[in-house]
Amino acid sequence: MIDLVKSAVPQWFRVRQYVLPALDLAATHDEADVLIGILEGHYQLWPGHESAIVTEIRTYPKMKTIHFWLVGGALDEVLRMEESIVRWARGAGCTRATAAGRKGWARALKHWTFHTTTLFRDISHEQGR
Repeated sequence: MIDLVKSAVPQWFRVRQYVLPALDLAATHDEADVLIGILEGHYQLWPGHESAIVTEIRTYPKMKTIHFWLVGGALDEVLRMEESIVRWARGAGCTRATAAGRKGWARALKHWTFHTTTLFRDISHEQGR
C-alpha cells in the first residue's frame, strides 16, 4: 500500500486537471472519493503525458467489464492509451469495455458500438407531480 501511495498520489496531482471536468460532469463523486478509490484499488488511474483515464472494473452475474469512467486531456493520446488498458482488462478477466460520457465521445470512438442512453432527472428539489 505504501508503494501505491508513493506512486499514485503524485501521479494523481500531475494529471488531475485532465479528469476533473469529467468528474464535475458526472457529479457523483468528489475528488477525494476518486483518489481514495484509486488508493483502495477500486479504480485504476492511467496517467498520460497530456491526458488521464480513470477506469473501474465492474463485475456482474454474467460478465466482468472495464468501465472507462473519467477521461480527459489530449484526445489522440487517450485513443492511443485505450488498447493497452483493454489488454490489461482482458488479463483481469474482463470481456467487455464500457464508457460513459458526452455525446461527442461517440464520434471519437468509431470502433465502439452505441448501446444505451442514460438520462437523468434532478429530483432533489421537486415537491411532487
